[in-house]
Amino acid sequence: MESSLSALSTARIELVKVLLAEADKAQIPIHYGKKLVKVEEPDNAVKVTFADGSTDQADVLLGCDGIDSAVRREHVDPGQAPEYSGMSGIGSIICRPKGLPQTMASQLKGINGTLTTPGAVSVISCTPDGEELQRAEEVAAFQNKTLQLFEGARSQWADLLRVLVAETQSVQVYLIYKPPPGRIWHRDRCVLIGDAAHAMQRHAGQGVSQAVEDVFLLSKLLQDPRRSPQDVFDTYERMRRRGVEEIAKQAARNSNMRKRTSEWGLWLKEWDIWGLFCRFEGVWVQDEWGGRATYAIDKEVI
Repeated sequence: MESSLSALSTARIELVKVLLAEADKAQIPIHYGKKLVKVEEPDNAVKVTFADGSTDQADVLLGCDGIDSAVRREHVDPGQAPEYSGMSGIGSIICRPKGLPQTMASQLKGINGTLTTPGAVSVISCTPDGEELQRAEEVAAFQNKTLQLFEGARSQWADLLRVLVAETQSVQVYLIYKPPPGRIWHRDRCVLIGDAAHAMQRHAGQGVSQAVEDVFLLSKLLQDPRRSPQDVFDTYERMRRRGVEEIAKQAARNSNMRKRTSEWGLWLKEWDIWGLFCRFEGVWVQDEWGGRATYAIDKEVI
């Protein structure tokens, strides 16, 4: 995919709409509400059983079902479970407050982060997953705890954060998990892609893009009729694992910016971030030599 841009961001819902439209155009049916409970591999095929008793059979099975993958749990890597990363988040989705001064409103774009000693406060345009908490006392506790972070702060940005917190009507809490390192990605005719294979902490913003790169490479490999499923999956894992693991390490390093720290530690973090932005123009994923960790997956030589 040719582009003059070094990176391009898009809303996830727009990508989903495009994929659904293409599936419909190709007359590929999508069945919602299915829950996989069993995977079997008869001769040269894969058979899956769902909770409603229905079954289906195919040449291969792609597990694209996220960090809690049933395909991994039931067949590829039984007994494996995600690990808690030690990080969690709490947040809210609100409309822009009415009557907000233009000087404040103009700052509500892109991704904004404010470091504090207990952690980081972010104002972003994406929607976190998690359980929504609407009880008044929990919202009030969230507001009080967050407002305490800005006590004594005197700036327009601090005032804007106070307004946003005061507008909160409900909050969402989510714990951040990651799979144990070094686990397998495929077994016989079943293969995992995206978060099912290599979920990573969200602090590099690379989860969806890594899944897309998986798809590009697998699609290219599967076009060769001379390759067996085992050869395809072995090659896919060999070519993808190193790069994915490097980005997962970068995501873990980025998450350290959000951990509780002392005032001196906070000061050092701020200078570190300024240095990164000056050198890499805000790029949060680097290779082992400090350059941009980007490449064209569709140009990989197989």
